[in-house]
Amino acid sequence: MNIVNYNDPDLILTGVDIGGTDMFSYQGQPFTGIIQEFDNNNNLMYELSYVNGFKEGVQKYYFPNGQLEHEYKEKNNLTVDYLKVWDNQGNLIYHSIHDANGEITSVLINNLP
Repeated sequence: MNIVNYNDPDLILTGVDIGGTDMFSYQGQPFTGIIQEFDNNNNLMYELSYVNGFKEGVQKYYFPNGQLEHEYKEKNNLTVDYLKVWDNQGNLIYHSIHDANGEITSVLINNLP
């Protein structure tokens, strides 16, 4: 699987899909893989999964301290399967299950502030 830095000159923003999400190509082909971006202190900010240029799969966002902030699975601009949210200490504070239409079918943990 390709893992590419957001600032890689071969990663090209080709437009936005119907849901307003960025679409990418890499080396002239629709991008499939993971796009990572780092802040000025070289801390990983996010890892976004793409398939054939479209954002799809597991999406991960991180706190500046390196802890996972939230993770979810996306398809067709919808959160599908699950969404998990952590606090900056690494404690899971929210976990929901989603159907293929993005609807929440159950909430397993809800300790959001």
